[in-house]
Amino acid sequence: MTSDDKIKKFDALFAGLRTEVLQTQYKKYYSEIVRNQLKNNQFGDTQLQAVYNQAMAIRKSEEADQFYFITICPYEDIELQSLIKVMTKVLKKKWLNDYVYVYEQRQDDSDKPTYGIHVHMIVKREAIAKSDVIREVYNTCKNIVGTKQSIDVKLLHKHDMWVRLNYILGQKSTEEKQKKQIIDKVWREKNRIEPYYQNNFLHYIQEYKDNALLSP
Repeated sequence: MTSDDKIKKFDALFAGLRTEVLQTQYKKYYSEIVRNQLKNNQFGDTQLQAVYNQAMAIRKSEEADQFYFITICPYEDIELQSLIKVMTKVLKKKWLNDYVYVYEQRQDDSDKPTYGIHVHMIVKREAIAKSDVIREVYNTCKNIVGTKQSIDVKLLHKHDMWVRLNYILGQKSTEEKQKKQIIDKVWREKNRIEPYYQNNFLHYIQEYKDNALLSP
């Protein structure tokens, strides 16, 4: 294999790997130093294969652990208890086995009435298509939402799941969102709502905390 062939193999290998974890691997092994080693045939086929195998193992792991991030946005004036009642029905879905979810609201002024109560949920993917998730959740929630567009579903790999978990459980990224996060906390306490609800998801949350991935 020529040096040009090796560089092409690296390009092809990393072209489709989009997550931050895999990009980090790319930057680590495909630096200018490695490029020079490839050009000068100082980075042999054994080392190249080792990097290739490692990247494939990471990608296989990423593809094996898949999740759905589901957001349910009811009518702005929905009562909390009405949403909770509907959520008890949503949670009976056969494909909902490993999950964590939170209740949030959109009011950013603690002196004004609450509005825009909604749900964020992370679900370990079972053998169900994204379109079927949207259809099933919508059919259960159709009396409290406007259209199917009120049910947002995103497919996540494991690293992306950590990002979403931090979004719903950790420290928000902006000062404005951090302020609303405090209002959400007070609102939950006032309405006796837990910070989050989960089923078979504690090991993911604990893994996240153990690796310092979850902001305090």
